[in-house]
Formats: sequence, C-alpha cells, structure tokens
Amino acid sequence: KRIVNIVRQVGNQVTLINLEQGKAFTCSNKEGYYILEFLKPEKAYYIVEPKNFHEEPHQGEHTIKTCITASPDERRFKEFHKNGAVKLYMPVWKLEELHIVGKDVVANTTCERTKRMLTEQQIEERFRRFGGIIRYVISASDAYIKDMRSNQATAISHTKPADIYVDGDNITNMDQMKSNVSHFVLQYHVYMDVPNLFREFRMCYASAYVQEQIRRKMTIGDIRHSLATLRSMFKGTRIVPILFEDVVFGLLTEPEARLRKFKI
Repeated sequence: KRIVNIVRQVGNQVTLINLEQGKAFTCSNKEGYYILEFLKPEKAYYIVEPKNFHEEPHQGEHTIKTCITASPDERRFKEFHKNGAVKLYMPVWKLEELHIVGKDVVANTTCERTKRMLTEQQIEERFRRFGGIIRYVISASDAYIKDMRSNQATAISHTKPADIYVDGDNITNMDQMKSNVSHFVLQYHVYMDVPNLFREFRMCYASAYVQEQIRRKMTIGDIRHSLATLRSMFKGTRIVPILFEDVVFGLLTEPEARLRKFKI
C-alpha cells in the first residue's frame, strides 16, 4: 500500500509530512508520540535521527515501520536494537554521485559562493582528501572545510598503528572507546554483492591522501609499538609469529590492506 504519511524526528523535534496533500508541520516530541498512535501503520513511515545519546524512537503501542539513521555509536539505538531491529550500513558516496549532487545544487542556487565551492575540481579535491562523506565534499563554506582539514590532521596525528588493526568495528569519536578510530582516517566499505546486502563491511582508509599520511607517520618507533601490540594478541596461543618490521609496514600500508584483525 502507498505511503501517505512520513513522521520525521530529529532530536526532540517531529515533522509530519502528508504526501497526498503536499503539506508538513512540526510539533514537539510529546505531540509526535500521540500522532504515531493515530496513524495507519500500513500507510506511514517513521524516520528518526538521534541528536544525543539515549534519544531513541517512540516504540509504545504503534506498529509503524521505523528506521533510525545514526552514527555507528550504539548508545544512540541500543534499546531499539534489542527489540529486533536489523542493523544496516549505509555506503559512503562515490565521486560520480557527488558530482551529480553538486551539479543539482548549483543548478538550483543563485549564490555565487556556492557555485564557486561546488565546481567539479573542488568536489574532486575534497573527495580525494576526505573520502565519500557528503557533508565534507558538498559544502559551500570555506571556514567549515578549513576546520575539517584541521580536524582530520588532528585525527591522523592521534592515530597509532595499533588503532588500525586491533579488534573493533566502531567509527565514532576517538576518546569514547579504545577500539574506535576517527572516520577522518577509516571509513566503512559496505559490501553490495552479498546475500545480506548492506549488512557486511570492511574498514578502508578514507582516501589515498589519508593512507599516505599514515604511511609517513609510521616511523620505526611506531612500528615497534605496533609489533608489541600485535605480539600481545597471540599471548596464550600456540601461534608464535615471526615478525619483520618492513613486512608489517608494507602490510599495514598497502592499498588493499585488511585494517582490522578478524576474531577467530
């Protein structure tokens, strides 16, 4: 059956969109809860974007199909996931797709600054640095891009070799968990050709630029530290790996490197 109503919740603000009438209005989180109770489940869709931790969708008595769009930080959807939700991973944008978006934005704006910031050359330059996260590539703010370059440089400087290949599959703020690493450094490469579409991924460097910066950062001292971490992984096992610094260095920096250790 055709969807008539979309309920969009961002933080504590709720927007009800009626597709038949082409109208929308906003209301409080509490009012949104009552709206959900009265909508026909087969003709509605509920989309939630948490702005803070523990800001989860209303689950109550309604049976409307619900989707959370959130960072991989599980604190934003932990309870919702317990109730049988399926976790899917959104792939990052491809360069060709970002060019299409950029052209569409330029075609629908009169702002000269926006047009200047979204040329094919500018889009490609930012993509080659930040990867396929759209907010860093399709931006019309010089100040914002400057800040993001600074943030990326900080993330790279804080990244240790061990951060790249130890257990962990979360990409959030680096200080939240030892297994996390900034999305300025690693991003999800979502598999598109497996039976469980959007359910599997591997870590990849955000861009060739990041890979080169990490390569330069890996001095002999860094490698020795990472080797010590790698050896600790084999404690208590019968496997005693023979490790050579130049071999490990090559493995960690090659283009198709597997950047996270698999659990056995």
